Amino acid sequence: MIFEFPHPDYVPYLKEANKNNLHTVYELIDPWETSLGNGWYTREIENIFIKEAGKNVATAKVLHEKLVAAGRPDALYCPNAADTRYFNPYAALSKPMDFPGTYKKNILYFGSMYGEWFDWGALKTAAWANPKTGFLMIGDPPADRTNMPENILFLGMRQNTELENYLYASDAAIIPFRPSPLVDAVSPIKIFEYLFLAKPVITLDMKEVRDYPGVYQAKDEKEFAELCSLKNVSPISNLEHAQFISSHNWNYRADKICWKPQLKHTYSIIFLIHNNEKIIERTLTTLLKHVEGLPVEVIVVDNNSSDKGAEIVKTKFKDSVTLVSNPQNGCSCGRNLGAAHAHNEILVFFDSDQWFTSSAWLYDYDLLGDLHPEIGAFAWNAGWFADMNLRGPIVDYFPGRATGTDEYMTNGFRTDIHYLATSGFFIRKSLFDKIGGLDVAYDPTIFEDTDLSMRVLNAGYQIAYRDFAGIMH
Repeated sequence: MIFEFPHPDYVPYLKEANKNNLHTVYELIDPWETSLGNGWYTREIENIFIKEAGKNVATAKVLHEKLVAAGRPDALYCPNAADTRYFNPYAALSKPMDFPGTYKKNILYFGSMYGEWFDWGALKTAAWANPKTGFLMIGDPPADRTNMPENILFLGMRQNTELENYLYASDAAIIPFRPSPLVDAVSPIKIFEYLFLAKPVITLDMKEVRDYPGVYQAKDEKEFAELCSLKNVSPISNLEHAQFISSHNWNYRADKICWKPQLKHTYSIIFLIHNNEKIIERTLTTLLKHVEGLPVEVIVVDNNSSDKGAEIVKTKFKDSVTLVSNPQNGCSCGRNLGAAHAHNEILVFFDSDQWFTSSAWLYDYDLLGDLHPEIGAFAWNAGWFADMNLRGPIVDYFPGRATGTDEYMTNGFRTDIHYLATSGFFIRKSLFDKIGGLDVAYDPTIFEDTDLSMRVLNAGYQIAYRDFAGIMH
């Protein structure tokens, strides 16, 4: 149970949860002693939550300092985050039909426009200084719009699922919050959503986001207006972008907050590279961040590359990754070679253009694999045969990645698929060896993962698809 509102009415629920040995968390999300807590807040009641909750979590550094000072040196600093399902950097996005076409450049804001922290003066100054830029405001507009520059456009309310399309079509995003003790304690969810789509973000001075890549902070209204010209503003790099998402998503926040059991099994995680020097650093950096301390080994098989991919693995990851050289380029022979060098119980195959935002997928399989011994292989990707030519849809073609069936809702996976893909494929090493691994007749690559699925089925097992959390592709 997570309590983020230290109201006296919730104290009995905290005590009852502790009495019944539930895990309890007090999450400090705002400085309630300010105007936010007028009429109900008392320090005495908040101290009950701080003292009696099993874990304390703060979303901002100044709030974390408060928890430590209140006697919880074990408190976690855990800022807000964004959800890659709603702000997906790889989604096929389009400009909304009602997106204004009047201005050369457009800067977006979405969220609340009320409260003492919203700096209308800075926003108006920026709009007057940049008359050829549209300042698009999504949210409940203020009633009083007198003396408002004509290039501040109020688009009204939008659904959360629509926002990424407006971000996609914009050149930058803003958070015009007035510096104050209240704003110092804010971890704005919108900044993560802006950055997940790699948009540069312009703010006034906000302590909590000073070190975020792609964020430009102004010391006053004049500098805020200058930054909104976008002359010296650019998006973050691809690697910085991936690392930011990997560190600031809700799955990773759950990793930090949740009580996790020890993994029951050991894992060998295998990647192939063939001229993948531009992406392998992202893959391994984000993976190693989330499996640190867990019983895994990481193996990279270099499939006869002519670029510097193997050199990157050898120099930057020499202490944490085993590099194996394959004299030919083949998915089957490469994965078989990786499996031959594996020492652990479970083999996990990924593509080199995948990367990671949490360790949830490991814990998911560790539980499901034991609960369902009838399933020989799980995978993050799967598909169907629609005709005799072996064509058909994959799960990516469906809303929610095809997770809406009754079977999936009941069991957490579905078995009514025809094959699994090796982009996130789990199989026991003993079974992989028993069925002879992948057939090298399919090299360099075509249908080898489909054939592997058939081998699992022919051995008397089922195959199952699960949209494992924390995997990007």
